[in-house]
Amino acid sequence: MGETSSLRQHIHTRIVEYCDYHGASTQEAYNYLYKRMYEVYSVSVYRLIRIGKESVLDAIERYGQLDHLYTLVMSELHYAEE
Repeated sequence: MGETSSLRQHIHTRIVEYCDYHGASTQEAYNYLYKRMYEVYSVSVYRLIRIGKESVLDAIERYGQLDHLYTLVMSELHYAEE
């Protein structure tokens, strides 16, 4: 579980950095990435069964799709790092 938690934290950190740089909201970024999950990997994150008060991100992690989300973050959320 530690490895996925670390990956999840890295994903969130990159999204926050991207949003800060571009003045976007994290919700917009996550929504874009969730849409891309379907377009690229045919994973409809909103159709994943969530247990209790699980978030969409929790379900993505539980279904073992976090690596796909990470790939999208790294390939599609670009900003100039100085």
